[in-house]
Amino acid sequence: MQGGRGVPAQAVLSMQQDKAEWLFGKLGTHARIAGATLLLKDPFENDRFGRKVVVHAASRAIAASSISALVFTLSLLSPNSPPLQESEWYYLDDRGDKLGPFPFARVLKWRQKREKFFADDQMRCQHAGSHCWLPVWFLEAAEEKQALAEPSGAEVSMEEAEELVADLNSQRGAGGMLQVADRSAAHLADFPELSEGGGAQPMEYELSPAIGNTEATDGARVFVVVDTNVLMSFMAGLEKTFEAYASAAASGASEGGGRPVVEVLLMVPWVVLSELDLLKHSERKAQAAAARNALHRLRALTARRDTCVRLQPAAEHQQAVRHVSLPTARHELRNDDMILQTTLFYRTTVVQELRGAGQRSEAFLLSNDSGLIMRAQANGVHCFTARELPRDLDQLAKAVPARTEPAAAAPGAAGGTELQAAEGPSPAMPAPLDTQPPLAAPGTPSSEQGPGPQPPPAGPFSPQPQQVAELAAAAELAAASQQQQHGQAQSQLLVEQMQRLRVAAQQAAALQQQQQQQATHHQHTHQLQQEQQQRQQLLQQHQLQQKMQQQDAADQDALGRVAAATGLTLEQLQLVAAAAAAVGVTLNQMVAELVERRQGPPGAPISPQLEQVLLLARQLEQQQSSQQQQQQQQQHSQQQQQQLLQVVSEAVAAGDQETLMQLASGPHAAQLMALLQGQMGPAGGGMGGGGPLPPTAQHAQQAQHGAHNQRAPPPGPGGMLRSASGGGMREQVPPPRGQPGGGGGQAPGQDGAVAQALAARQLAAAGIGAADLVEELCQIVEQTVAPMVAYHRQQDIGDMWLAMADGAEGQLPWDACTTLQVIQLRRNTFNWSGVDILEDGHMKVASMLERFLRRSRGRGSAPDLSDVAAASRDMLALLEQFRRTANKPRPGGTSPDPAEVEGFVSLSAATAQVEQGIQRCARLLSLLGQL
Repeated sequence: MQGGRGVPAQAVLSMQQDKAEWLFGKLGTHARIAGATLLLKDPFENDRFGRKVVVHAASRAIAASSISALVFTLSLLSPNSPPLQESEWYYLDDRGDKLGPFPFARVLKWRQKREKFFADDQMRCQHAGSHCWLPVWFLEAAEEKQALAEPSGAEVSMEEAEELVADLNSQRGAGGMLQVADRSAAHLADFPELSEGGGAQPMEYELSPAIGNTEATDGARVFVVVDTNVLMSFMAGLEKTFEAYASAAASGASEGGGRPVVEVLLMVPWVVLSELDLLKHSERKAQAAAARNALHRLRALTARRDTCVRLQPAAEHQQAVRHVSLPTARHELRNDDMILQTTLFYRTTVVQELRGAGQRSEAFLLSNDSGLIMRAQANGVHCFTARELPRDLDQLAKAVPARTEPAAAAPGAAGGTELQAAEGPSPAMPAPLDTQPPLAAPGTPSSEQGPGPQPPPAGPFSPQPQQVAELAAAAELAAASQQQQHGQAQSQLLVEQMQRLRVAAQQAAALQQQQQQQATHHQHTHQLQQEQQQRQQLLQQHQLQQKMQQQDAADQDALGRVAAATGLTLEQLQLVAAAAAAVGVTLNQMVAELVERRQGPPGAPISPQLEQVLLLARQLEQQQSSQQQQQQQQQHSQQQQQQLLQVVSEAVAAGDQETLMQLASGPHAAQLMALLQGQMGPAGGGMGGGGPLPPTAQHAQQAQHGAHNQRAPPPGPGGMLRSASGGGMREQVPPPRGQPGGGGGQAPGQDGAVAQALAARQLAAAGIGAADLVEELCQIVEQTVAPMVAYHRQQDIGDMWLAMADGAEGQLPWDACTTLQVIQLRRNTFNWSGVDILEDGHMKVASMLERFLRRSRGRGSAPDLSDVAAASRDMLALLEQFRRTANKPRPGGTSPDPAEVEGFVSLSAATAQVEQGIQRCARLLSLLGQL
């Protein structure tokens, strides 16, 4: 997307389907937020990121402001959503893989430096709080404009609040503030934060079913008119309080008839909006920042569909000024007077109508200005300061007067008189200022005049005072009647709107139910069709099998009759048929000639074709006989080989050295070595593949190795010790017989020589060297031990298992040495109170294996085969320990989320790899069983 200042811009967003429906409604496709137009694309254009939303704006800055309002609204659906500077983000790399989460500051830094693919404006990033995919340029624009500014939550002190009130009063009294009475609704464009391009339009307040039904609940509807000083000094706390009100009201509505529902609406007068608009340009930075923050927060709150904030339109402001007249000292209204007029207007219109319908309702004034509070209380208005406003909804509801039954107003009653009558047993309040007598001295004209038309001065032909009073009473009665009719019309309009909404909801529910029924019927029909098709297929298969069986029986019967007619067996007849097909003669011709020859006189001549067919049939019969003899000879040879291996196994098990020497040096030596080399064939071609040796060969090798170990002393820790010649690992060898100290130079016994010779010939026949065996051990560690180690690390610290790693540990995949080092360095992962995955002996084994593999790979000469055998046995012991402790539960019983863990390894996958490692070690030890 390209677009600077004044250049049209467009952006494509993607969000979850349910959130898109929540924003736009079930049938909505367009919206206008912060000066930009949002278009919801059709569901068939969805991609793997979700539902598409296209943003059209006059510039990139306006588009960023609109996106920020949308993201903030979506973030409200998630609890404890952090502000922009603390949010986390995901992004897609050039392969389409999702990476993250990363802090906002880091992603913004990559964007500002234009690193790699962050220079592309079309790159997409996902906001973790709203799960919305956005173009990467939005982060940079949001940081510059602070479009996602969140309330800091810090409130000013009482001294600062009092200074702010005094400053506002001084500006109001000096005429420095905007005089709203001289302006009209056309000046709404002076509010870029709250105009049509900057925020949600004020809407008529609708009666909810929970409050409209006076018989089902004893709820209340509360209107809180807020002053400018509260929005500038306590915006964060005010927003939290009203969110708590909304949550409590939603909880009460979900409980049905359990508890009364109290709904609270924050009313922002037009004059307050005007003052905030002027104060944002104040030369005092703190004051300007507070005004801008208030406007931004109001814009974000009114952008929500379920907002609890209502902005007063200019037309309604003018109506309130005309409807409620207040006496002034200098024939002009101050802004705080207009705020009071707005409060009194709501009390005498909306609150009056609700009370007349038998509902509990009240309009409160929220201000830190003590002078305004005193004047409002003198007019019967209940007031709160920012710190006195109840934080609990039930406490606020207690300040609402009790519900009274609807009663007809007395003739001639108007204004404050009707209001006091509707309030019932509430304490007596002084009459409003417009009903109190003027304080002027007798004989002097009153200087207190309202903004409406004033009566002309008295003259010779002026009406008498009694007539003037009657005319005033009649005018007041007419105004009250007109006001009542206007309120009734508004109530009727609200009722009609609720009926239309209720009908639309019923229609939507019916349509959804019909669609569900159709889907269920379609699924049931499809299932029946599938079952019917399966039954038909099974029936056809059964019929086909029956036909084939019948055909086979008929063919066998026909062949039997033909064989009986020709005097041949079925096997001979099949050979004749094969020979006839090879010669190119039909079987029917040969059968007819054979039948004729049998029925004719003996010694009758035969045709050349029949003679050729019979000759070929005899050759085929001889060939089959030869193959059968070869198979029998091969089976006999295998039996002899098995017997020879059995003899070797029994001799080794019994310690019969004489028999072993005879086999090794006698005529059976060549046959025995050929047999062992033939058995090495399946194990060749790499250590990772092939099958194990036959059971007889394995038994012989393991028996020889067991006899050798029975004569040796117990091995040291881990089964290995450091060899005297180098850095390899060597199994402990017992001293020769007759020399306990190991002195002397006698050669090993004949049984050891035979075992070593057999093992050496096996490895030579398979083409395997010591280096190959070391490489196989490394692959066993990398492919079978590493997954289990990674599994335990992930279960220990979750998604931070790589972030807390150092060096090679943080780079996947691990090699053999790194895997064994992780076992030693992260000892707490495998050894903690009550549960031991690996014991101290296994830790030593891992350390010795790591040194052996590192030195065996690094040096030029190959390691000793006996060291390789000992290392293989220790590797097998380590794998078997992992298998035994794989299912041990961890303290706490929690497991990480696979979607949040990079390179996640499940327990089933790790256990399967350990089983493969045990099998590979067993095959390796079968080759090294002689050592």
